[in-house]
Amino acid sequence: MTKIKVIDASFPDGDLDEMGIKRRFEGHLRKLRALRNGVQPQILDDFSDALRWEGDLSEVRISSNDRNKILRRTQYLVQRRAALSGTSHLSSDDKRKLAVLRNGVDLVEIKSEHRADEIAAAIHADMPWMTPATDFLWKAMRRSVNVGEPGFRLPPVLLDGPPGIGKSMWSRQLGRNLGVPRSAIEGTAEQASFVVNGSQKGGVAP
Repeated sequence: MTKIKVIDASFPDGDLDEMGIKRRFEGHLRKLRALRNGVQPQILDDFSDALRWEGDLSEVRISSNDRNKILRRTQYLVQRRAALSGTSHLSSDDKRKLAVLRNGVDLVEIKSEHRADEIAAAIHADMPWMTPATDFLWKAMRRSVNVGEPGFRLPPVLLDGPPGIGKSMWSRQLGRNLGVPRSAIEGTAEQASFVVNGSQKGGVAP
């Protein structure tokens, strides 16, 4: 399945947070001092020797000055990475939510005209009174197949109608049949006019 990058930001691995970086620095320092003091290095693929090696490392002393130096370097590294990530202005909760986009998102492809017909027919069967919208969708899906798009893109469409006609329900049906998540903005609930302009008369279904 084709993926597309949707956010210009970097998200570090979970083991590379401040605590993880400190552990790496301390572990590397212990190894350097152990080898410098003549400790026999670990024999690869030998479990019993790995336990011996870990025990030897735990006996290596790290002073408070060492820890302070490691902390300063860790904090500097974390700050520089945050500045370059593009997300330094966001809260931790917002970063966590956006982290799911680190590898991009999957593009949903309409594989054939037959599949386009099936999706349109399923939506029409549930909501026959929304025929103009479904017909618009059907033609867009068939056009996507003929053009060979790697992922289906529905052109912008405004569903205009009185409350309760099924605008939001139609968009939910579309998302369900395409197998994609849906995000809604309730225009009437927004106080800022720049969020969704001209929507105070009724709801807007994206």
